[in-house]
Amino acid sequence: MIMIVTGHTYALAWTHGVNEDPTLVASLRNVVPAIVNGGTALFVFISGFLYRHLFFERVPYGEFMRRKSLYVGLPYLVIATPLVFALIALGAIQVTVVKEGVPYPESYFVEYITLITTGRMVTAYWYIPCVMLIFLASPLFDRFIRLASPARWWVLAASIGLALWIHRPHDNLDPVHSFVYFANFYMFGILFCEYRQHWMPYLKSNTVLVASWLAVLAIAAVQAAVVGRIDNIERLPGDGWLPVGLDLILLQKYAAIAALTGLLARYGDVARAPL
Repeated sequence: MIMIVTGHTYALAWTHGVNEDPTLVASLRNVVPAIVNGGTALFVFISGFLYRHLFFERVPYGEFMRRKSLYVGLPYLVIATPLVFALIALGAIQVTVVKEGVPYPESYFVEYITLITTGRMVTAYWYIPCVMLIFLASPLFDRFIRLASPARWWVLAASIGLALWIHRPHDNLDPVHSFVYFANFYMFGILFCEYRQHWMPYLKSNTVLVASWLAVLAIAAVQAAVVGRIDNIERLPGDGWLPVGLDLILLQKYAAIAALTGLLARYGDVARAPL
């Protein structure tokens, strides 16, 4: 959560010209922003870990969805609905439905449904429709958990490849697209939960801990000083179906998972008393 908040606020700390976007300048000073960007991937990873640890085969699907609807969906609707009505009333956001080149008359119902299902009324709300899709897809993830070990790794690899192909949707406005992009982190969280007893001794060893942090820094440095792109690549309308670049931040976040879990396993107790 700290990384997500930081990733949305670091630009406020920059000293730059009015017309200069510091995140688009190839510079080593963008290494830290490159690392804190894309924190949602870590959030989804943790969600997958917790699903496997707390809910799988312990909470029936109906009860699981009841809880998520009550504690995630309902607060979202309660908070978002007045904002949607305000935006519609002010004319701040208008949704036009076009079929065969002909625009349909304006519809408050269509505007409400569009904003609620995309989270467009507040920038950060896009994640709620996406995570609700993840919750709804729990039976699919249950089947993934029950697959034999080789098959699970092939499915994960295919999901990573698909995410690298499709990228994130423009402005996160398509919850289905976002679901497909982030599903690999959720599945990796599930597998990490299962294999953590075997992996953690290696992840917190000096060699792997240093190597994983060096990998994070190296990828971030390439993003900042070579590519000049420190956030996720987004697929814009009209980009077609071909990949539009190498999404280095996705690869960096897998290195960050190893680096952060190893670091917290090794030194996490230091923070226990102050917290």
